[in-house]
Amino acid sequence: MTDKVLLNIPFIRNEISKNKLKHWWIANQIDVDRKTISRWLQGKTTLVLYENALNLSIVLKCTIKEVTLKDNTQLFATIEDQLEAAHSIINSEFINKLGPIGEWNVIENLIKATIIPELPLFVLGELYNKMSIACWRQSKLNESKIYAQKAKDISIKINDKTLKLNAMQSLANIASWNGNNSEAISIYKNCLEEKEYLNNNSIGSLLSNLGSVLIEIGRTEEGITYLLDSNKIFKSSGSKMQLSISHCQLALAYFDKKDYLTSKIEIETSIELAIDTEYKRGIHFGSLLLSELNIYLKNDKINSITLLESALKGFAELNIEEGQIYEIAGRICRLLQNYENSKKYLSAGLIIAKKYPLELAQLNLEFGLLTQELNGDNQLIKKYFLSSIRYFEESDAIVKATFVRDILKNDNIF
Repeated sequence: MTDKVLLNIPFIRNEISKNKLKHWWIANQIDVDRKTISRWLQGKTTLVLYENALNLSIVLKCTIKEVTLKDNTQLFATIEDQLEAAHSIINSEFINKLGPIGEWNVIENLIKATIIPELPLFVLGELYNKMSIACWRQSKLNESKIYAQKAKDISIKINDKTLKLNAMQSLANIASWNGNNSEAISIYKNCLEEKEYLNNNSIGSLLSNLGSVLIEIGRTEEGITYLLDSNKIFKSSGSKMQLSISHCQLALAYFDKKDYLTSKIEIETSIELAIDTEYKRGIHFGSLLLSELNIYLKNDKINSITLLESALKGFAELNIEEGQIYEIAGRICRLLQNYENSKKYLSAGLIIAKKYPLELAQLNLEFGLLTQELNGDNQLIKKYFLSSIRYFEESDAIVKATFVRDILKNDNIF
């Protein structure tokens, strides 16, 4: 039979992901070139010989009806879909915003997507995911959420599991940054229930993100478990940068447990991996944590100051400003009794972190401790601690909110 049939690309992508099949292996089984399989899965070729579709169905252990479609209404983006994407580019000033941060490939692909005929819907969905990522890289969380939701809507329409899970992970990340950590945790766990549609690297990222959020809200032991699982995956199929980030999060977790020696081991491992892959942010953040750990482990103030200055200089050169960085810097200076610099860093952190409740909670807590150490006014100390409690509770960090309440009670600050 020489007739051609229309491939059900989302279904085929789902089955390949679920069964962890390699493209070269499928090509060998149905006697086609590996590049042919790639063209099919990218939507570049949608009409194929009936014989090839039948052989593909046999390899995937499904029916010919499942791997083919009667018409293309579910497969291609409509003119309206493409016009909406075009308006998204125009209204969000993407060309002006993405060019300076090097996202020209996103710009090119998005513009092409608005003009090419018969654009596969899953491709448009993946581009919306890229738009979402590009937005959160610029801290444009509201726009990022809109694009991630668009990607998810498309994935549901065409039943593309991998596309849906990628969009959901973006939505979970955004929820966490907005302080909706219970929502983020729920989404991450829902994604893990369908992990068979993800590659190992994506599963590792899910576990790492989930573990990090749990640690940030004070569920430290649970978070460590997920991070250790992510480490196992990253060691075999992840990048050194991913492994560096995971070890860094473990260092923060053990630091919270006051297990400073294990924290130091983890952060030194993180720095080594960051150096190997030239992950500069990881190198500088590692130096920042080592600066504080040196105070607890060695009381080595001189080395702590050197590490702190090196880290802050490195972040400045990378043009990185984050509330967490200034919170740690402020705490280090407080421990070193450099109160003027401590106040300076914490004040800068409060300005930068104004959109991020969890960072605001940590910064207000540290400001309260600083004011307390300086024998400041009890009403001012109480104000900082109560603000910290409020932001922790808004971020679903109940364990940490309880910790601050205990400080208020134990120190008789009313």
